[in-house]
Amino acid sequence: MLSKVLALLIRALRVDARRLPSHVMRLGLLGIVVIVLFYSQFIGLAMGAPGLWFFKGLSWINFIFGSLAGCLLFSTSITEEKEQQTLGLLRMADVGPLSLLLGKSAPRLLAVLLILSVQFPFTLLAITLGGVSWPQVHAAFWTLFAHIILMGMIGVLCSVVFRRSAAAVAVSFVLISGAVFGPSIVLGFLSLGTPGPGASGWTIVAYDWLRAGAVQASEVSGAKQLSEVLASTFQGPIIGKQVVVNATAGLAVFGIAWLLFDVCNRTLDASASPAQNAVSKLLGGKRRSRRAWQFAIVGKDFHQFAWGFWGFGVRLVGYAVVFGLLLILFNLGRLHRIDLEEYGEMVMALTLYFFLPLELILLAARVFRGETREGTWPALMSLPLSLPEIAYAKVLGSLIAVVPLLLHFMFGAILNHEDVFQIIDELMREPPLLLWMTVVLLGFLVVLHLATLYSLITNTWLGILLSLASGFLLLMLTYMAVLLPFAVWAMSTGGMGRGFDEEFYFGIAAIIVGVIYCGLVVAVHFAIAARLRADSHRE
Repeated sequence: MLSKVLALLIRALRVDARRLPSHVMRLGLLGIVVIVLFYSQFIGLAMGAPGLWFFKGLSWINFIFGSLAGCLLFSTSITEEKEQQTLGLLRMADVGPLSLLLGKSAPRLLAVLLILSVQFPFTLLAITLGGVSWPQVHAAFWTLFAHIILMGMIGVLCSVVFRRSAAAVAVSFVLISGAVFGPSIVLGFLSLGTPGPGASGWTIVAYDWLRAGAVQASEVSGAKQLSEVLASTFQGPIIGKQVVVNATAGLAVFGIAWLLFDVCNRTLDASASPAQNAVSKLLGGKRRSRRAWQFAIVGKDFHQFAWGFWGFGVRLVGYAVVFGLLLILFNLGRLHRIDLEEYGEMVMALTLYFFLPLELILLAARVFRGETREGTWPALMSLPLSLPEIAYAKVLGSLIAVVPLLLHFMFGAILNHEDVFQIIDELMREPPLLLWMTVVLLGFLVVLHLATLYSLITNTWLGILLSLASGFLLLMLTYMAVLLPFAVWAMSTGGMGRGFDEEFYFGIAAIIVGVIYCGLVVAVHFAIAARLRADSHRE
């Protein structure tokens, strides 16, 4: 068994060493470290202890990265073999479940730990700058290590249970979000009130058990432990309860994945993939005009990403149920009783800041990945259409999937129309604010293009992770380039408003940043086109 594990491990490490995106991700994370260093130095000038601010920012970035790696990196460890129809070949080669799990998960765990180890020398700067001690550094890294083990094993379990990477990523995202935020949310709602004098004994027992469980889960949560370690008054042990529990739970989850491997993967479907079936149906049609071909591609991707009219209706009803449950949750929990106008505001906020960006990033990473992965892109390029006509038709067909979400956003805008009109009026009266809104949209457009490009180079979920990291790096660079000169000028002159037009400065800064973002969009756009042309000539 050891020889098989080592063979898979060495192969994965060699592939990772030869892939440019892996090195770009490590370099990008180092760039984020440098940016956080400059930012913490700036904050330290005003609040003191720059080393502590630097180490806090670095630790929380690693925490977020480790959590996302669990659902975007580890959850595809086995599903990628299922989708490429190579899992059966590995089993025929007498590679057992334990060897396969170790050989597929260990390289990913090692890659994440290597990224953490690259940052360790920078902690010397944090200690030198002041506010951080060596016990805090060691405790923080042990906390992150145990947290990454647990999150990664949750992703591996989902990869074993589900056949498609999309389902594995979605379920692991829900489970990891519940593990990170669940205890705090439960404790928050339980703190709103206790069972009354007339409550039954079972109600009181259930309340006590639920509260005790939430307290215990919160104590072993990586987020809470990291916040305690990063406090200036930290005096706890280096390896605490959270490290032991998270590492043990991670091993237990790995054991469950091992036990369920044969149960969930007894029958391996060797038939053609959905992408291959869709392209074969498209090519098997009668002779069409150019416009008819484009409509056929739009319809194909509409059924692939929106699941047709049936899926369109399911999405419309599903989002209505989600928003309705949130309304009931707020009212029953007595957290904040909201009316229809506030309900519309909640729907707009959740759509604009969470659901819509999430769906668009997923679509951007998947729009071309299916054809290039399944080898059907050359067949699609054989149609009597140019590359832009095929690509834009696919983008249009995939964007239909977000129409149900946009309908809910419009419904929320109708319920909260007064605030919408007020926001539009403020944007019209303040040009710099309108310019910066445009810059934000352009920045998000850069992230969408990067998600598409990275997914073509690597895979869907690693592409999403890389695009989010690149977007964060771009945001921090923009923040520093715009605000730091202004802050330095304000501190050098002893205050603001001394012959300096702030509105003019931020307006010009928005125009410059917007032009840079437009250039990035165009550059990545042409890079995607070049990649698609190269893939069309591959056998």
